[in-house]
Amino acid sequence: MSVASSAKAADRGPAKERATRDRSDWINPILVKESRQAIRGHGFVWTFGLLLLCVWGWTVAGILVNWPSIRFEPYGAELLIGYATISIVPLIIVIPFIAYRSMLDEQESNTFDLLSIATITPNQIVRGKMVTALMQSIVCFSVMGPCLAFTYLLGGIDLRQIAAIVFLLMVSTIVSIAVAQFLATVAFHSLLSVFSSVALIVVLLFCAWTVINFIVAMLDDPGYVIDTLHGRHFSVVASWYAVAFAAASVFLSAAAARLTPPAMNRSASVRKRLVVFTACLAAAILSPLVDNSMPAFEKEYLEFGMWVFVVVWTVMGSLLIAERDELSPRVRRSLPANPLARIVWGWTIPGSGTGYLFAVASVFAGLLILAGVGELYAIERTDLAIAHGLYVTFYLGLGRLLFQRIRRRYPGAGFAVSLLAVAVILFVGNVALLVVPLSAGGWSIGPEYSLYAILCWPWSIDELRTNPSRSTDILLTLAGLTTPVVLLN
Repeated sequence: MSVASSAKAADRGPAKERATRDRSDWINPILVKESRQAIRGHGFVWTFGLLLLCVWGWTVAGILVNWPSIRFEPYGAELLIGYATISIVPLIIVIPFIAYRSMLDEQESNTFDLLSIATITPNQIVRGKMVTALMQSIVCFSVMGPCLAFTYLLGGIDLRQIAAIVFLLMVSTIVSIAVAQFLATVAFHSLLSVFSSVALIVVLLFCAWTVINFIVAMLDDPGYVIDTLHGRHFSVVASWYAVAFAAASVFLSAAAARLTPPAMNRSASVRKRLVVFTACLAAAILSPLVDNSMPAFEKEYLEFGMWVFVVVWTVMGSLLIAERDELSPRVRRSLPANPLARIVWGWTIPGSGTGYLFAVASVFAGLLILAGVGELYAIERTDLAIAHGLYVTFYLGLGRLLFQRIRRRYPGAGFAVSLLAVAVILFVGNVALLVVPLSAGGWSIGPEYSLYAILCWPWSIDELRTNPSRSTDILLTLAGLTTPVVLLN
């Protein structure tokens, strides 16, 4: 009996050791180091102290201003708006910026070069930074716990609204941290770090403003939260939360890809997550139609959703065309040898050209799905979907041609330059070529639309909306302009 028990103990030993090793691999040294530095850092200490001070001051001010009516009337919603606004500053602005600076400091001190020869993978580095920032967020959330209980006791708000607001803050924090980490990996030059810092601050401020408006709207209309939890608008809310999580996954994967050595395939994981993101975005745009949430504005909402879709994919495509065309022998060996399999999985092959084709295919697939589902609900918008797809193909193709010329002269050009190249092409096509001749009196274009203005994306789409009889002329002209651009790419 003792021999059998000792044998079982010996069998349990390696299994326990394997489980411990797996957990220690997941809790990597980056997470341990960053957690100690972040919690003990002066930035977080000051942020946490100011958060406590602001929460205490808002509580005292709210009680004194509303005394003595606060004893008899519900003031929980008013105080909760203040608590949420105070918590947004550290959660969506300060902590993501601290994560951004942490990642940027590693890059400026060339720490990633040392980590590249270690056993720590880029995914572990990004995940360690992400979890560290989330730990700081949880500490800040702990300050809000008593405050949320206090607002509930004051009345005028229920637990479902509080839970919805807390979940919104958590999702917004995750997305903000993911965006911050991606922008930190893009800034490989000191000048770009300045622009990326400004861009990050603008994005975080816009995100904070949006979240505040959502919280105010939820508190002004408590029935919407209740209806959502009962299933009426659940598909709409859940689909947009899925878009947020998918976007965070794309940004984290892109950040890890930026840290991955060139000898490895850095594009496959990003593009797979982009496919999921595209599906989630299309589902979110179509969810009000399926849910019948806004029957009076279904047509306008679908048109607006198409604009959101193409704007997002124009930005994503601008980043995809910045990929390197050179494939290392290791990447070539990992590609499918079967020609049929290479055709099926060709969209995972790294490169600027394949990135352009992947973006174009994703845009057309998503837009045609939106138009097809719209037709099921008697909303004819196939011409708008095709026009949007042709415009994305045209401007991304010209942007890629311009970027390739810049890269041949400056081999270090990356994502920021490709994004700037596409922005310049969009400005020239939509503004300069239309405004300059008009101001000089060179073109006789009046208030009526003309095919001379075919490069103006918004004007052409508006003409398709208001005058469907001209769809054939506009689409054929767009196809004639786009075909040579595609062939050149």
